[in-house]
Amino acid sequence: MHDFCFTIPYGLVIVIGGVIGYLRKGSVASLGGGVGTGLVLIFAGYLSLKAFSKGKNSFLGLAIETVCAAVLTFVMGQRYMQTSKIMPAGIVAGISVLMTVFYLYKIATGGNHIPAKAEEEDHQKGFRQAIAHSLHLLRAMRANTAEQWLQQRIQKYGPISKLSLFGKPTVFIHGKDANKFVFTSDSSTLSSSQPQSVKKLLGDRCLLELGGQDHKRVRDALGLFLKPESLKSYVGKMDEEVRKHIATHWEGKQEVKVLPLMKTLTFNIICALLFGIERGARREKLVDWFQEMIEGMWSIPINLPFTRYNRSLQASASIRNMMKDLIGEKRRELAKKGVNPQKDLISCMLSTRDENNREVIDENEIMDNVMLVMTAGHDTSSVLITFLVRILANDPSIYAAILKESSKFDPARLKNQASIPPYCFIPFGGGPRICPGYEFARIETLITIHRLVTQFTWKLLADNFFKRDPMPVPTEGLPIQIMPKSTNRTS
Repeated sequence: MHDFCFTIPYGLVIVIGGVIGYLRKGSVASLGGGVGTGLVLIFAGYLSLKAFSKGKNSFLGLAIETVCAAVLTFVMGQRYMQTSKIMPAGIVAGISVLMTVFYLYKIATGGNHIPAKAEEEDHQKGFRQAIAHSLHLLRAMRANTAEQWLQQRIQKYGPISKLSLFGKPTVFIHGKDANKFVFTSDSSTLSSSQPQSVKKLLGDRCLLELGGQDHKRVRDALGLFLKPESLKSYVGKMDEEVRKHIATHWEGKQEVKVLPLMKTLTFNIICALLFGIERGARREKLVDWFQEMIEGMWSIPINLPFTRYNRSLQASASIRNMMKDLIGEKRRELAKKGVNPQKDLISCMLSTRDENNREVIDENEIMDNVMLVMTAGHDTSSVLITFLVRILANDPSIYAAILKESSKFDPARLKNQASIPPYCFIPFGGGPRICPGYEFARIETLITIHRLVTQFTWKLLADNFFKRDPMPVPTEGLPIQIMPKSTNRTS
């Protein structure tokens, strides 16, 4: 391992430690010593990285790194001996001892390994491509030009090409035949796996990670709750949540931002129908933890105390603790006679038994799939409804087509009757891994749009730009001006 891979993060930690010491105790020595030494380490790491990129070693960089690590070992070791405090003196002293030994080893062995010329060229080319591909795609997503970026790749390399994204080798395939291949291949041909950073948040026993019989077993258990015949009985509860939401956040207002309100609504529906959590302190805590988890899910996966990803992991752990308690409550309720096992998703999964009256899925699988359903059912539905509101404001003919009379609403009008070739329009995926909650999302969307178009008309305050992060989202949350209708609102 090259020295700069450790030195730059090591320097950042020392800088942050110095700032924290100053903020906590007002210690100017901590600020000057920590920030100064940390910046010198970062500079030394940069010297080593720059030399390595040219096929050389920077022994000046190694010398500076060694001296800084030795000084930190001495200073923080003395402080630990005086205070006996493990944090931060003991930890920093321990890390600095290891880094000093590492740097001395590097000096003794001649520095970083410099590849042969051919190997060096391949390494540098791969490194440059990995950075370039990732940055170009992220920039295109933020500018909402990702489709053009991908089309340019297709024109240059064809419908199948290899690239590197976020440090991982990636194959890009395009077209309906590619979609068919992905959706019809089994786990022996095409495996399904999320990045390790996401797996730590959602768990390794959720549908995204399972294959073969395990995938079928868990999916069948989820399907008992999410199949269309079962969802009919939940329409009333879903409609109740939509009515409460509109009464609280829309009625009496002149302007609203659609996206954040739709996120609130979809999460309340998830809490009520999937978890059986009523409004109150528990639901509010869950909302806060969930938002913290989502914010860090697509961040740089560095697990340090000050990072978004670390906060996301902590929030995930808090949610799991709440779900564990909730599963215990549902299990005790089901032990009583007369309790409906289909009243929410957790109760349904707990009550699913095989021919030997054994639970089909265990508690860890229930918890991991609850985390998945909560994540998958939140951003997707809220973004879909937000863009429907945008389309209805932009095109009055579409509004008129789905609402011929203010007192009558026919959800069938939203169905596209046109003939669409297979594997071309795939909003919910396809094959054995098609989204198990697509009917849930469809009903949720129809009820929400029904209530909005029968109670309000609206217009965009600004047809603002939207980006992909990774979902397409309006940059300003889609602000609209709303005008209540005077017609019957209880239809």
